[in-house]
Amino acid sequence: MGSDLIFLENYAIIIKSIEFSKYILEVEEMEIKDRGILNVTKKVEDGEWLFCFLHNLGLDQQGEISVWLSNLTYQDDSVLDMTPDDILDKACVALLFDEEKDKVIASASMMKPQINSFGQRLVEIGSMFTVEEYQRQGAASFLVQKIDEWAKEQDNIHGAYAFLNSKSPRSFAVNGYKGELQKEGVIYNAADITPAYAFNLCRTICRDAKAIHLMDLELRKKFLEENAEMNNLEELFQIRDELNCAKFERRNRFEKLINENELEIKIKTFTVPTKDMTEKEIEQDIKTHCEIINFYRDNFKKIICTAAMW
Repeated sequence: MGSDLIFLENYAIIIKSIEFSKYILEVEEMEIKDRGILNVTKKVEDGEWLFCFLHNLGLDQQGEISVWLSNLTYQDDSVLDMTPDDILDKACVALLFDEEKDKVIASASMMKPQINSFGQRLVEIGSMFTVEEYQRQGAASFLVQKIDEWAKEQDNIHGAYAFLNSKSPRSFAVNGYKGELQKEGVIYNAADITPAYAFNLCRTICRDAKAIHLMDLELRKKFLEENAEMNNLEELFQIRDELNCAKFERRNRFEKLINENELEIKIKTFTVPTKDMTEKEIEQDIKTHCEIINFYRDNFKKIICTAAMW
């Protein structure tokens, strides 16, 4: 992407690439040993929780769940509002149920694929919800893993990306997502891999007045730079100053998130292994926090989003 995409001040971009001979992009996939995923896997195996995809349910149940999920989007300012039809139109919606209470406790979805500049068809993972009493148990990480597995089996999907907010980094870090990747010796930021459609969508449906203002400034700056005239220089300098201030604010926000994860690493380093937290699990947690830090450091160069390539 040509701009720094600073209008996405609350998000970062990350990308996951799995080496696959018929696809272009390659990075080393992080081996999944996350205790959250293992915890949910055990709950599913023990019959405590149930996992399924929305498209595998009956039509009546699909309709009921889509209405419930739609209502959730209107209650959460961190995600875009969606109608039941929007949800049913997703390429894939992954769900977790509490078997005893017979209710949905977590969900994550994947949009239909869009073509990026490499000619690959990428999908966006988003609209992630976990009912409050079930949070911090690994549900989101488990659902991202399941969606990844489903997408790898689809011939018309070459990878995935996501706009990462501060609520969801662990879910993607443990599933091997990255802020950048390498192709033929060249490092590409995730924003360079993500389809332009994703950013155009942000431009057309964004509800944040400040974000829209920054997007307008980016467009105006590009126009002024391409049509350089002496009488427009003052306006161009003013726009550059405002965008630089916004970039500085975003960098400060990311640095705060980095500091929070560095503190977690220090705490884990001095954590004594117990039966509830083994030495290997502590090491994996430290590795996860390191991956999250890399998300934000990589996105100092661009904005923040997540993506995976198969």
